[in-house]
Amino acid sequence: TTKKQQFPNLIQKDNHHPLYPPNSHATTALSFSRRRRFYFILFLIFVIPVCYVFTTSSSSSATSKKIRAIPIASTTSSCPPYGCPSYPLNYNDESAARYYKETVQRYIETNGLRGVFNSGTDVVSMTRDSNQPHPNQDRMVVIKPFWRLEKDYFLAAIFDGHGEFGHVVAEHAQKEAPRILSLNLDLIFEATPSSSLLTIANNKAVQEQVKRALIDTFRELDATAPPNYSIDGGCTGSLILKLDDAIFIANAGDSRSFIATVLIAKDNNNLLTVNVPYITRRDKPHLPDEKERIEKMGGKINTPKPPKPAALSRVIAWSPRRKENIALAMSRSIGDSIWTKIGVIPDPIVDVVYISDLKNKKEHDDDDDEKKKNDNVQLFAVVGSDGIFDARTKEFVAKFIADSLYDRKNGDYPILMAYKLIEKASPMKESFYRDDISFAAVQFG
Repeated sequence: TTKKQQFPNLIQKDNHHPLYPPNSHATTALSFSRRRRFYFILFLIFVIPVCYVFTTSSSSSATSKKIRAIPIASTTSSCPPYGCPSYPLNYNDESAARYYKETVQRYIETNGLRGVFNSGTDVVSMTRDSNQPHPNQDRMVVIKPFWRLEKDYFLAAIFDGHGEFGHVVAEHAQKEAPRILSLNLDLIFEATPSSSLLTIANNKAVQEQVKRALIDTFRELDATAPPNYSIDGGCTGSLILKLDDAIFIANAGDSRSFIATVLIAKDNNNLLTVNVPYITRRDKPHLPDEKERIEKMGGKINTPKPPKPAALSRVIAWSPRRKENIALAMSRSIGDSIWTKIGVIPDPIVDVVYISDLKNKKEHDDDDDEKKKNDNVQLFAVVGSDGIFDARTKEFVAKFIADSLYDRKNGDYPILMAYKLIEKASPMKESFYRDDISFAAVQFG
C-alpha cells in the first residue's frame, strides 16, 4: 500500500503547501503530524492556563477569608517516617526573594492575616551566602512535628561547615542527624513505659538517656562523615529537641542556640518584654576545660595576647595533605579528623530546660504582680551560625524576631523580618568580609 493510498485526503490537501515540495507524500504526512503537535502545544500553553486563572480567580473571592499558608521554604515532597524536613530560603536567590516578598505583600493586603511562615507552620528560616569565593557552608533543618508525629515535638538544627570541604560534612550532618536521632530515641522509648513520655520533665533517668542519644548522634555523624572530605573539613552542630515539657539543647562548636521568652499583655496583645534565659556557649580552645583536654592529648593552642580577645584562640594541627600547620577556631566539631586525634571532639554539651520553669520564671521584674495576672508568656527557639551572632547580640536577635512573631500592630511579617535580620547582620559595604549568615526560629509553648 502506497502512502498516497494511506493518506489520500491528506496528500491531496497538502500537495501544494508552500512549505513543502509537491508530491512529497512522506514529508507532507509528517508535516500534518508536526502541525497537530504544534497546535496541541499551543493549547497547553495558552488555553489551559487561561482556564486555570479564570477558575481560581472566580473561586478566590469565595474563599478569600480563609487562612491559607504560603509556602516560604522548601519541604521534601515525600516525608520520612520521623517527619517532614523544612529547609531555609536563600536570601541570595533574587527571583525567589522578589516572588516571596510580592506574594506576602499581596496576601497581607487581601487577607490582613499574620502567621505566614516557611512551610505553613510556625517556623521561619533563612540563609545568605558569604561574599567569599566558596559555596555556602551553612546547613539547617527544622522538623515540626518530629519523631512522634501526633505530638508537638520538634527538632531544629544548624551545621556550619569550615575548611575546604566543610559544606560536604555539614550537608552529611543535615541529612543524617534527624534519622540517626530518631532511631536512637526509638531504642530508648521502646523499653520505656508510655507513661514516662508524659512525665519526662520529672523522669531523670529518661532525661539522661535522651542526653546520651544526642551525644551518640553527634558521634555517629562524626564517624560516618565522608572520609575524603572530613580530613580538612568539618562543621559545628547546634540542635534543639523539644519533647513534651523538656527542651534538650546539644551544641558542639561556635554556632549557637537559644530559648527566648516573650511577655505579652492579653488585653491588647502588646509585646512587653523579651528575655533570653538560655543560650549555648561557644566552644573555644582557650576555655579551661577545653584547653586541658586538648593539651592532654598532645594538641597545641595558639591564644593571642591582649588586647586581642582570647576567643580568637586556635587549635594547631599538621595537615599531611597541605604539608603545613593549619588552625581550627573551635574545640569541638564534627569531622576535622586530623584535629580529632589531638582533642577536638564531636561530643556536644547537652543541657535541659523546662517549659514550665521558663513560663513561671520571674524575669520580668519591671511589671507589677497585678499586671502579670493579665499577661502570658510565649516561647520561641532560635538556632544560628556564627555569621549572625558575630554581628548581633542574642538580645538584638531575640527582640527582632519577637517583634515579628508577636507584635500584631507594628511587627513585620516573619519572612520579611528574616530578610531584614539577615541584612542587619551583614556588613554595610559589600567590600567588607561577610560570612555565611543563617538562622531558624521556631515558635512553641
